[in-house]
Amino acid sequence: MSQQGKIFECFYRGDGARNPVGNGAGLGLSIVKTLVEGMAGSTQVYSKLGQGSVFTIKFPVKN
Repeated sequence: MSQQGKIFECFYRGDGARNPVGNGAGLGLSIVKTLVEGMAGSTQVYSKLGQGSVFTIKFPVKN
């Protein structure tokens, strides 16, 4: 599984070579995913190495 596939896992932190400071517990995106899915939504990420990432959160529309 690629790193992109793991970023929403609890306590996952990216490659240490890209994060030399080591700050963070790896909880932020896991919390986001849990909250969004709890409201019947979904999360997605599109990332391109060296260019950045786009995170999308979708919620169903209720009439």
